[in-house]
Amino acid sequence: IPDFRSPGGRWSRYTPVTIQEFLASDWDQLIVLEDDTIVDWAFLATLGEVDLEASGIRYLRLFAKRPCAFRRVSGRALESRGLRADWVAGHSLGEYSALVAAGGVTFSAAVSLVQKRGQYMAEAVSPGTGLVAAILGLSEEAVREACREASEHGMVAPANFNCPGQVVIAGEKAAVERAIELVKARGCRKAIPLPVSVPVHTPLMQKAADRLAADVAVTAFSDLEVPLVNNVDAKPLRRLTEVRDSLVRQLPSPVLWEGSVRAMWEMGVRTFIEVGPGTVLTGLVKRIVPEAMTLNVQDPKSLEATLKTLNMNR
Repeated sequence: IPDFRSPGGRWSRYTPVTIQEFLASDWDQLIVLEDDTIVDWAFLATLGEVDLEASGIRYLRLFAKRPCAFRRVSGRALESRGLRADWVAGHSLGEYSALVAAGGVTFSAAVSLVQKRGQYMAEAVSPGTGLVAAILGLSEEAVREACREASEHGMVAPANFNCPGQVVIAGEKAAVERAIELVKARGCRKAIPLPVSVPVHTPLMQKAADRLAADVAVTAFSDLEVPLVNNVDAKPLRRLTEVRDSLVRQLPSPVLWEGSVRAMWEMGVRTFIEVGPGTVLTGLVKRIVPEAMTLNVQDPKSLEATLKTLNMNR
């Protein structure tokens, strides 16, 4: 990827951050300046021209925002080699990265929203009262029925419709545990409690969504350069008003990932490139539309392999 220069030419030197250096770096020492530039904290400290903290220059330390930063740099690497998406989509938190890629919001603004989103989610339920579980090998309707029956023990609902035979449920602990018993009785292949206690993408997140709405309302968004197929409706969005509304509704609503992939396939998308750490979405796409070409970019090796497959290696 190109060098990331210091903003506004304020410093006479710059730090070249290649994708290899980025992926191997100390994440806690990377920062994002207000103009969306990713630079190295230690490098700025060596310049001796300005006290970054005292100067009031706005920045965001990456810390827990690693996936967003990872996807952003990987996406820039693709763009620098001449590859831009015709459509974008992201699973849950990944929808923010997709919006950045579509030109709908700056990376730094997205990271700020992600931070607040996480805070509001954590504060929406008491610690230890929620539970999330993956249900494998059962139809969507059977999972819905189990959740409805278990609701006498509390709130439980489907949270992610990931692919055929894979639905994630979430809610209050007692209700989720009862739903697990019910899906097993209905013949599911596996019911796996996950090491997550925040029941995101369920109605229990409505308070968090209401709080997030205020932040989304004052964040600068633009109409998208390419369509985003959103989580909550599995429909393409382009207008900033639609994006704002969708991000807020996403928190208390299930992720329609299977529907999103099918929608893109029906609209003519044949190649899906997963950008960021891991290949989970690649696997889901293959289960949804086995005929699709699936690629991923998560390190220099996979970047070159993807470009070679697409005959763009240069």
